[in-house]
Amino acid sequence: MRKLIIIILVVMFVSCTSTEKKKDMKSSENVEKNSHAFNSSAKSGLNEKTLGELAKKNIDLKFRVISSGSAQRIFPATVIRNQADLLSFYKSYFNRCKNLPVIDFEKEAVVAISGGSCNTGGYSVDLLNAKTKEKNIYLEFILKAPGVNDIVTQAFTKPYTIISIETNPEQKITIEFKGSDIKSSKIR
Repeated sequence: MRKLIIIILVVMFVSCTSTEKKKDMKSSENVEKNSHAFNSSAKSGLNEKTLGELAKKNIDLKFRVISSGSAQRIFPATVIRNQADLLSFYKSYFNRCKNLPVIDFEKEAVVAISGGSCNTGGYSVDLLNAKTKEKNIYLEFILKAPGVNDIVTQAFTKPYTIISIETNPEQKITIEFKGSDIKSSKIR
């Protein structure tokens, strides 16, 4: 009787693990088959390699990323031209006023942009284009989606980026944001 019970348990154990392997193989085949379709339907439609290549070709201004990540609140695209406005912005959207970045507003401006609400982690807002035409600066941001095989947080996130860009006080800055859920919007 013992032998019979042991044989039944071994058969059940072996059959369960082989079923799991078949499911894993099927799911990985589906991911490979559908990865192109998923990438093309992602919010940004650009993978990291393509985004990096485009950014290198299309940015002719000096800038630095001050902060990026996931914010507590969504905020409108904002151009900040003085320290008081920077302090007010950080108090309003990040609940802090200490350790603010040091910006020379005679030579730089701060641009803050939020990507809206996303269903998972792994999204980022990236600068795609930065051009100067006449006396204006044109910035184009894009919402970059996570890759097909990326492991991401299963929680709502609000990606954002804050940059400082080399400019003078007379130059107008136009911001364009592209994402699939949010139609292109221009902010001056």
